[in-house]
Amino acid sequence: MAAREHLSADEVWARVRQQMPQISRATVYRNLKKLVRQGALTSVHLGRRAVCFDVTLHPHDHFVCRVCGAVQDVPADEAGGGLPAVLPQGSLVQGRSVTWYGVCAPCRARPHGIGLAGRVPGRMETSLR
Repeated sequence: MAAREHLSADEVWARVRQQMPQISRATVYRNLKKLVRQGALTSVHLGRRAVCFDVTLHPHDHFVCRVCGAVQDVPADEAGGGLPAVLPQGSLVQGRSVTWYGVCAPCRARPHGIGLAGRVPGRMETSLR
């Protein structure tokens, strides 16, 4: 898996099968889970997509394009330590996940589609690098 890709287990399996046609789906799933337990990968839930695996281990958020489904890493906002102001009493935070949704620049530049070629009404615009 190349850095900055967010592949589902089935997508990983399809790529591995290109080099190892006999490998089973169960073997890939088992090894992905093992890599997550070992801290070599993280698993992320990005909206309606299946669970994806991420090789970027430092804290970061995600931006998901609602048009093409592209996923991009976004630097995490660490202001305030990243913790909510109020937690349920007795809770222990073990991680966090922030996913931003919108329309990516390439999709906005396309002449087809409602609201994609220009500014999306009512949405905050920013350039994330």
